[in-house]
Formats: sequence, structure tokens, C-alpha cells
Amino acid sequence: MKNRVVFFLPKGALFEATAYYCDLIRDAVKKIEGVDEVLYIDTINKIHSEDTVVTIRINDPFAVFRKCKKVIHWFQGIAPEERIMMGDGSLFSRLAAVKYSLMEFILLRKPFFFFFVSQAMKEHYTKKYGVKLDGRSAIMPCYNIPLKIRSFMIENKYNAPNFVYAGGILNWQCVKESLQVYKAFQQHYPNATFTILTKDMSRAYSLIKEVGTKDVLVKYVPLESLQDELSKYKYGFLLRRDHIVNKVSTPTKMNSYLSAGVIPIYTTIVDDFDRNIDLGKFEIKFDSLNVDSILVKLLEFEAKTVDSNLVFQTFKNVFQTYYNDLKNVERISANLQHYLTV
Repeated sequence: MKNRVVFFLPKGALFEATAYYCDLIRDAVKKIEGVDEVLYIDTINKIHSEDTVVTIRINDPFAVFRKCKKVIHWFQGIAPEERIMMGDGSLFSRLAAVKYSLMEFILLRKPFFFFFVSQAMKEHYTKKYGVKLDGRSAIMPCYNIPLKIRSFMIENKYNAPNFVYAGGILNWQCVKESLQVYKAFQQHYPNATFTILTKDMSRAYSLIKEVGTKDVLVKYVPLESLQDELSKYKYGFLLRRDHIVNKVSTPTKMNSYLSAGVIPIYTTIVDDFDRNIDLGKFEIKFDSLNVDSILVKLLEFEAKTVDSNLVFQTFKNVFQTYYNDLKNVERISANLQHYLTV
């Protein structure tokens, strides 16, 4: 019987970032001696009893574990806490959180292998459920875009305070706070611009009206054109509130900004970024969402001359250490070796 590793990816399970993550795991598995075949499937009836199955949705391990030999599960987020946050603490969201907590409790006690997107996520699960995860887990951040040198060489890119935000307009994404920072900044630099790239244009316009910000452009850019669009801007907002969901996450927005040469304005609450991303003299990072504190540091930064070559070298170091495919694949392969070959 072949030693197969099968990725169970039903229709709708993948989007660009998750596909990239799965491909990195696949590449790591292929390097392990003793693994005969690695494939992606979309239906459960293609699973063999001797397979190791990789799952990426919280429900899927329960659907496959009786049909296969081993399970590898990737926790993309902490589902119970996410449901409560997204549902603003409603009764329905809390009931959903109870269900997901029970699923996590059961899942983490099974002899499976787990992927986490951050050290903070692993620590969260260890503390919450009292489980030992060393030796049966690996950590890799979410990302999907390589560094693009041409994005740093656009003429006058760093000469004007052009801000951007790319993504959704949910409360936890702190677009309102980003608008407040921009509004205060614009009083000092009237030539500043702010562009919001989002599908949720009506919500963006509503926040702009609420904050009273002027001269904000809102538009939608297709995913395939997003990086080219981002490369036009100097600064990118990535503010987050102090919440466990944000602490354990690794938003792909950071990867997108750095790849496009956009200097991120972000908060330390994303623990993995605080631990692993060092932007040196180009670091615009804050411990809180205090608009006045952010404004002071931002004004100090804007008064300096920015060397695009130095920005590139600084960001390149992040891609050589943190967003490094080869290093991540090698580490994952080493972590999975024992689990897949015994």
C-alpha cells in the first residue's frame, strides 16, 4: 500500500492565500523520504484507509478521521473567539462558540498533527485546553506573495504621503481608526491622500461620512491587479484592537504591503509580527490605537527622507527570514518527518 498524503479540499475551501499555504505544506511533504504520493482531492470517497489526510476547515477532520490512518489539520484561526467577535457577542455567536470549543477540545486530544499560523496561537490552544502540542505541531505564518523589487523603484513613491488600506471594512479591521489618523495627519499635510481598496464600498463611504474625513478615494481593484495598485502608495494601514483573535493571527495584508514596498502602520497586538518582523528605521508600530500617539510618530517619520534602496533591503530581510518559502518548507518537512513515517 502506498504511503499517500491527501489534501481534502472540497469546493469552496480554497482561496489564494490558503492555496499558497497548502502548496507549501505539499512541497514539504514531497521532500520526506517514504512518502510515495501527494495529491489534492475534493470528495471524501477518494480517501483510502491508509492515507494521511490534510484538512483546513474545522469540520473536516471529523468527517475524515474514521476513513484514514492519520490526520494533519491546519488551524487558520481560533473559531470560537472569532464567532463571538464577528457576532458582537450575540446569543447566536456564543452558542456557535460553544460548539466550536467542543470541536477544538476533541480535535486537539486526538493523535493528529497540527499547523498553527503563529506561536501565540499554539500557546493559546495549549493554555485553553491543557494539551501538549510540542512534537506534533508546526508553525507557519499566512502569506502568498513574493517580494517585488520593481514596486520599490517607482518614481517619487516615497516623496508624498499617500496612504492606502486594502481589505474588508469590519469593525475589527479598524478602518474607522485609520480614517481618524489620516484626518489628523491631513491637517499637517494637506497634500496627503488616502485610498481605500475594498469591495464593501458603501460601508467605507459610511465610515468616511461618520469620521468627517475629506478627499478619500474608495475603489475596488480585482485581486490580480491588487499588488500593482498597492505599489503606488507610501503607507498602508494595518491597525488592530487588543483582542485574542488579532493576537494569534498573521494577516496576509502585511505580506501584501511589504511585497509592494508599502510601509505599514500597524499595532503590536499581532504577536507574530511583533516577534518576527523588524523594519528598523522604517518601523511605524504602536502599542495602542491612540490617534494622538500615532500622529506624533507618523509626523516625525514623514519629516525624514526615505531611501527606496534602503527600504527594499530592509523589507528583503523580512522575506529572507519570515516569508521565506525554502526555510519554511525545510522546517515543515523536518517537523512532519516522524509523524508521516512511523
